Amino acid sequence: MDEFYDVAVIGAGPGGYAAAVRAGELGLKTVCFDPMANPDDGELGALGGTCANVGCVPSKALLAASLAYAKVRKGSLAFGLKPVTPDLDFEQMQRHRAKAVKDSNRGVAMLFKKAGVEFVAEKVVFRAKTQTGWELETAGGQRLQAKHVIVACGTKPRTLPGLQFDEEVVCSNSGALAFKEPPKSLGIIGAGVIGLELGSVWSRLGSAVTVFDMAADVLSFAGKPVSEAARKMLSEQGLQFELGVLIVDVQRCAEGVNVTFERDGVKETRTFEKLLVAIGRSSAVEGVNPQAVGLAVNPAGIVETDDQCRTNLPDVWAVGDIVKGPQLAHKASDEGRAVAERIAGGVRPAHVAPVPSVVYTHPEFAWVGLSKDAAQEAGMAVRTGKAAFAHNAMARACDETAGFVELVCEESTGRLVGAQVVGAAAGDLVSALAQAIAFGATDEDLSLVIWPHPGMSETIQDAAFASLRVSEKRRK
Repeated sequence: MDEFYDVAVIGAGPGGYAAAVRAGELGLKTVCFDPMANPDDGELGALGGTCANVGCVPSKALLAASLAYAKVRKGSLAFGLKPVTPDLDFEQMQRHRAKAVKDSNRGVAMLFKKAGVEFVAEKVVFRAKTQTGWELETAGGQRLQAKHVIVACGTKPRTLPGLQFDEEVVCSNSGALAFKEPPKSLGIIGAGVIGLELGSVWSRLGSAVTVFDMAADVLSFAGKPVSEAARKMLSEQGLQFELGVLIVDVQRCAEGVNVTFERDGVKETRTFEKLLVAIGRSSAVEGVNPQAVGLAVNPAGIVETDDQCRTNLPDVWAVGDIVKGPQLAHKASDEGRAVAERIAGGVRPAHVAPVPSVVYTHPEFAWVGLSKDAAQEAGMAVRTGKAAFAHNAMARACDETAGFVELVCEESTGRLVGAQVVGAAAGDLVSALAQAIAFGATDEDLSLVIWPHPGMSETIQDAAFASLRVSEKRRK
C-alpha cells in the first residue's frame, strides 16, 4: 500500500465499490478498505458489503430456491401438474446461496482489478486533517493519506433494547440466512422488506411463521394498494401476522425463545424455535472515528450531507445507507458513481427521479414515487389508473394473474408522479415506470408507447388508458 492516494473509499458495499470502480476508471489513484469476511468460508476480501454477503444476493438465492420447491409441492391445476412432495436437499440449497455470495465477491474483485483499484481487507479510521488531504490508519497500524475520502461504511442490524444476537436462536438477517435446516417455527419481529422476504423463504420450506409489527398495516409506506395486497396475499400463503402490537419481552427458553407481546392492554406469549429481529438497520459510521476530524453526524447516526453527498468537511463525501434517503443498494450505487465523477471534475446532477423499491416475494410488491394518499397529503390533485393482470394475455398464459399496476398522475397535466405494482414481474415493470417519472412522462405518453404483445408490460398501457378515462369523465 502506498502513502498517498487521490481517493480512499471506506467500505466495499454497493455505494463504496461503485465509487471506487468509477474513480479508477476516471484515472484517479484509488484504494478501498473493507474488513468483511465471507459468511461461509471466513475468507477476507468479501467484496460487496452487506448486500452481497448477508443481504440482497443470498436472500434472493433462497427466495428463488424456495419458490421452486413450493411450486413443485403445490403443483399446478392449470398446467396439469399434480402436487408432489419433493426430496429437499437443504444442504445443496444452502450451497446455492453460498455460491451466489462467492460469485458476487469475485465479480466485484474483477471490477476492481479492471479499474486499477487497490483493495485492503482491513478496517480503517480517520486520524487527522493534513496539508494534502486526510490521514487514515488501518487496523494493522499502517497510515496513509488521501486527497478525497468517500465514507460508505454501511449499517449494522438493529436489535431490541437488552436483546443480543447469537445468530443461532435470536438472529439478524445473517443468522436467518444460514439456518442448518428449516425451523419448525419462526417468529419475526418487523414486517418490513427483510421480514417479509425471509418469512416467505422459511414458510415455503415448511416453517410456521408469525410476523409481529407495531404498525397496523404491512408495507404502509408503499401505499394502500400495495399494503392491502401484501397482507392478503402473504396471509393466504401461510404467513401469520400480529400487527399493531408492542413487543414486551423476549427470553431464551429450552424450546427456543419466548416472545411476549401486548395488544390493547392484553399480553400474550408465544414460543418459537428461532427468532428473526428485522426492525431496521443503524449506521456504522461510529466505526470510522468521525469525531477525530469533526465529521458531522446527527443523533441517528446519519452523516449530514448536501444533495451532492458532500459532508461538512472539505473533500470528504458520504454515500449509501449512512446518509439521508432510503437504505437501498441501487440508490447507494448511484450516489457512489456520482461522487467519483464529481471528484474527477465532472458535473453530475443529484437524483433525477424517485428511487424504486421492490419486495421480492411471490408475487412481488414494487413502488416508486408517490402513492395516491401521499400525493394528496402533499397538496397535489391527482387521478389514478389501475389495471389488473387478470386481463393480461401473458399473465393468463403463465397462470400469473394475481396483481395490478396502479398509476398516480397529476390531475392538471397527467404527469406520472408515482406507481405501485403487484405481480410476478413487478420488480421489472417498476423500472420502466421509474424511467417514465424521470423523463416527465404523462399517462397519455404511456398510452402511446407500443408495448410488446403478449407481455406483462401491456398492463402499464392499460393502467394509462384507465387514468385517461378518469380524466375524460371529469371533464364532462
